[in-house]
This record gives sequence, structure tokens and C-alpha cells, in this order.
Amino acid sequence: MRVITDDNPIRPLRRRSPSQLRIGADGRATTKLTQEDYKKLGGKDFLLEWMNSPQYQKMMSGKEDFTAENFGGHSGWLAYDDADEVGLPSEVIASNRRRDEIGEEAKDRGETNLIKVKGNRSLGGPDSITSRVDYLTESELYGMLRDLGYGDNPSITDMRTKNLDATTVREGSRYDNQQSVVRGKPFVGLNLDKYSIAGDQDPEGQRLRAHELSHASDTGLYDLTKTYGRGEYFPRVTEVGGGFEYFNRGQALIPAQDERLIERIKDENYEEADKREEKGEDLGRFRGWSDEGDRYLRKYYTNPTEIRARLNVIRKLAGETGVYDPFNEPLTMEGLQKLYDDMNKNVSKRGDKATRHGIHGDIQRAGKYKPLMELNKYYTKEQILEMLNEIAQAEPSDGGNASGMRVLRA
Repeated sequence: MRVITDDNPIRPLRRRSPSQLRIGADGRATTKLTQEDYKKLGGKDFLLEWMNSPQYQKMMSGKEDFTAENFGGHSGWLAYDDADEVGLPSEVIASNRRRDEIGEEAKDRGETNLIKVKGNRSLGGPDSITSRVDYLTESELYGMLRDLGYGDNPSITDMRTKNLDATTVREGSRYDNQQSVVRGKPFVGLNLDKYSIAGDQDPEGQRLRAHELSHASDTGLYDLTKTYGRGEYFPRVTEVGGGFEYFNRGQALIPAQDERLIERIKDENYEEADKREEKGEDLGRFRGWSDEGDRYLRKYYTNPTEIRARLNVIRKLAGETGVYDPFNEPLTMEGLQKLYDDMNKNVSKRGDKATRHGIHGDIQRAGKYKPLMELNKYYTKEQILEMLNEIAQAEPSDGGNASGMRVLRA
């Protein structure tokens, strides 16, 4: 990653393997990191160390490979509409009343146990995008990944790491704290003047960097073998996979098991909202899941890459505040409650400011705990704890019917 800034970068910790020991405060050998260790880690360094940690590797076990079994071989592709309804295979009419069918080329080959690949070519603007979908065998997909510069048989973590290394970060008044694509490569533009919780809450914006770089690592696959010039079309893979009861909204490197967990939690919350409405009970936090809720915000806060970005920032914050050591252990409910207690104290001390989504009050006053408060508006403590400890936690294979990841042959 090329970071272009006048600020002095935070010195990262020396790269360590997950099994490397260090001497703790009690003089004993340990892999545990201290609060100061987490504070010293910049946004990119935190993500790299996280992906190199024992806890991450345990959580990603069984989810690292693109296979038809893991990532969604099926005989129809997935449909989904602007209302953010669950996609369905071709044998069932989707919520938008549209039938999607398997690609003709795959039919001609007599193959149905394939991996869906979607992507586009673009000059960078929305008016210049042309999209394409194909169905590939496992060997064809890995051949494409090799051609794109991701190496032979790369894991999801390998590809996330390569995306981070390919990401350019710039700071300045022209940027809006967002991840995007510039000339075919991931790009993050930062503007701390527009970052409402900078100041004493995140003075150098390192947790903001972790959030946006998390997006850069998982939302797409790129042609890493070529540098594209201005006005030159470049390819970008946006989705890999598909499954029986599952869809992926434009993220190539979110494991299917993680998205399926999110879908289950969404279903639980929709059901709870319906139940309370039928009984005439107070909807509480489930108001956002009812017909009264804002569909745009619900879609935004249930987007897998947005959830993952917030979970990563919460992990970094929890490490900095000493709640737990995310690299080496799962979070307990007691630890999560400590984060909630600290968040509520923070809310009581801060003034009210609006966000760009028009949200006022507690979310903005939460300051550095804003990612936790945002998730709290839509998910229970138990669900947040489950996501922190299981995205990504492997689950038993179900034969491939419900899994998925997804790209476009460049």
C-alpha cells in the first residue's frame, strides 16, 4: 500500500508469526498483546496483524477456498432486488417476480455445479460500466485468479492481503472518507476535517483507516498485473459464488458462511418485528426491521462489508482499551458489556452532531464507540457477540447448497 501523507506514520509492531512468543509483564512467555501494542498499530498494520493472528486463523478455518462445495455450486443463479430481499435460485420466483436462469454457455457444456463469477469493465464512473456474469469450474476460477496476479491457489486471506498492498491511501480536503476504485486499483481517500469523531477520540484517524481499508480488502478483485492509465478501461471482479438460500451484494471476498450467518440474524429480527407488530407490542430496536424502518439504512447496516468493517474497528478499540486481546482470544459477554458501559459513558459526555445519513443523537455522541452504537441500533448484544466471534467462524459443510462467494472474466 502506498500511503501519501505529510503525517509521520505510526511505527508498526515488528511482524510476528501467530506462534511467536514475547515476554509479558509477568516475565512469562506469551503471545498476548498489550493496550499500548494495539494503540501503536496503524489501520493497515492492525488488519495485517489481525489476519496473521491465531484467533483470525481459527475463525477462517474451512472458509479460505473457492470451491463449488464451499462456495455455491447450483443449477440456477441468484436474483435480488432493490428492496434487499433474499435471492432465490431459478426454480423459485424471486421477490421481484423475475426468473434468473443459468448461463447458456454452462448449459452447452452440460455443467451445473459451477461457481458464479460477476464483474465489470469501467473507466471509473457509473456511466461507463459494462457488466458480465459467467459460471466457472473451480480450475477455471483459479486460472482467472492467477491471471489477475493473485498467485497459484490463493486463499481468501492471501487475496485480502494483496488487495491491501495494492491500495493507495491519500489524505486531503478533496476526499470524503470513502473507499473506491481508481484506475483499476482499490483507493481510500481520507479527510480528517470531515471525520466528526477525530479529535481526542481517534486523533490520527487510524480506526477510520482500518474501517475503509477493511472495505478495500474484501469488496473486489482487481488486475494486479497491470497499471491502467487515465481514460483506459479496467476490469474489476465484484462477486464470486452463489448458493441456494444466499446472495452476495458486490463483495468478492466475504466468505459465504459469514454472509449466511448475517442472513440468519436478519431473518430472526424480521420475525421478531413481525411478532411484536401482530401483538401490538413496542418494537424497540426492532423498529428498524419493520415496515416503519428506513429501508436504506437497514440495507446499509446489513451489508456484509459494512458489518465486517465495523467489527474490525470494534476489535481494534477493544484491544486499545484492554477489554480483551482480539488476536488471541474470543470476546466474552462480560467484555462486550464493558464496551457498552464505556460507550454509554462516552455518550453522556458528548454533544449532538448529525451524520451524513441524517442520524442524530446517540450514534454520533458515541464518538469512538460509534461502530458499536450503529450495530446496536439493529442487532442485539447476543448477535453482535456472535458476529465478533464467528465472522469468520467455520461451520460444518451442508453439501454446498447454501454457500457462496462470487467475479467477471476480465
